[in-house]
Amino acid sequence: MPWTQVTLNCNEADADRVSAALTLCGALSVTYQNTRSSDVLEPKPDDTPLWSSLSVTGLFDAAVDRDDVQNALTHELPDAIASSLSISTLRDRVWERACLEGLEPMRFGRLWIYPSNQTPPEGDESVIVLDPGLAFGTGTHPTTAQCLEWLGEQPLVGLRVIDYGCGSGILALAAVCLGAASVIAVDYDPQALIATRENAKVNGFSDRITTCLPEQLDNAPVDLVLANILAGPLQELAPRFNKLVNTNGTVVISGLLAEAMNKTCACYQEFFTLTDTRSRDDWMCLSFQKRTTTE
Repeated sequence: MPWTQVTLNCNEADADRVSAALTLCGALSVTYQNTRSSDVLEPKPDDTPLWSSLSVTGLFDAAVDRDDVQNALTHELPDAIASSLSISTLRDRVWERACLEGLEPMRFGRLWIYPSNQTPPEGDESVIVLDPGLAFGTGTHPTTAQCLEWLGEQPLVGLRVIDYGCGSGILALAAVCLGAASVIAVDYDPQALIATRENAKVNGFSDRITTCLPEQLDNAPVDLVLANILAGPLQELAPRFNKLVNTNGTVVISGLLAEAMNKTCACYQEFFTLTDTRSRDDWMCLSFQKRTTTE
């Protein structure tokens, strides 16, 4: 089965930023290669190879919209990096087995994420099974990890939730696992919706997770909106998120660097009050509560 491969060249200092941009665009796997040798590395979470010059490659489903990926990366990355972008077709799936062998269980408060080749401990109900094969996010990146940690601290029982930009559906899965009554998983990429439905089925959550494209989403308000996407779309979506949440509802956004925080907060302050700020490796996770009309 073919796959789409997207490669960018950068220096070591920019590797994390490039990797994150690829991940947020829907990369199934990200690898690094020294441009001065043939060494290839799939780094452990939060590890970056100490090479002065390297290529960062993201692997995408073959059906991904290449123009959308290119436009998003061009918008998010400096011109010097974006100009090196190349897109090709890859027919080898050995990466999937290698990724699975390297995965370890991850804990986010009371939530666990396990690969399917490992058995969770008996009696622990807050467990998600998630493999890299259909996943556009498995919890290793700081943006996803911070959202999962936030969810693991909240009383979610009975809440109605939207996961906007769902990717693998990892945040939708986490919300349901932790007690949410229902989640609508939304994404522009139909392949992400397929991945989310498959992961919901594997975890027994198909009856509580539904999927749709953004234009199919109505404005019936929910209690919580989660959005782990890029900074530009997050800023543009503030008015829509205002319509999607109940009075006193919550919006949690991630996927923006610290340098974009002030501009992003300015987009939300008309509708929301900032209630929580988290940062890891220069990546931010912000929580907002919707203002009442009397405020």
